[in-house]
Amino acid sequence: MSNNFLQLKRTSAVVFALLILAVAMMVSGSLFANGRSAFSSSELRYFEHSQSGLQIVPASCPSSPHYAGECDSSCAAQYYCSGDELWFRNQACQTQLIEVCTEGCSGQSCNNSGSNLSLDIRVVPGLVRSGNTTQVIWTSTNAASCAVSENNPNITNAWTGTSGTQTSGAIEQQTIYTLACVGLDGNTYYDTAKVNVIPVFCETTAEGCPED
Repeated sequence: MSNNFLQLKRTSAVVFALLILAVAMMVSGSLFANGRSAFSSSELRYFEHSQSGLQIVPASCPSSPHYAGECDSSCAAQYYCSGDELWFRNQACQTQLIEVCTEGCSGQSCNNSGSNLSLDIRVVPGLVRSGNTTQVIWTSTNAASCAVSENNPNITNAWTGTSGTQTSGAIEQQTIYTLACVGLDGNTYYDTAKVNVIPVFCETTAEGCPED
């Protein structure tokens, strides 16, 4: 009777250990599927966010668990070089050829060594609460003319002059200001400055949290 009881106890322990091992293997497989680490997101929705490196998976994302890059269809708006060409990519991931650079392209603008032109544009502050404004400041040397524009469809900011300081419209989304100056050599050169918006979050059930 005692031997049977001990044998049953050992068998139960082995079965329990096998069950634990099987569950652990299933969890491990789901966490590292396709070589990517899974993670969970709390049920949060947001009014707006800036693309400042913070990755957000909204509550509306259908996958569970989530993987990096899922439910993400936006791009960081920026100028970039491709060979001697200056291109611009907007937040909808659409690209546009800005200019073929006669003296080559580097960073986010055409090279301008031949014109002895320098240009700079800044925004102060570069991070604002939704609806606030910022100061747009630009300077240049050896420029025949300059113009400042932005890519925000909700405001209309357009200024001219080889230098200046202006107050932006109400910023409610990431906005890129572009300074375009014509050098003494007749070529156009560019510089950019970006304004990001501080994210605002609220819990799904919180009072005042907007519906989808």
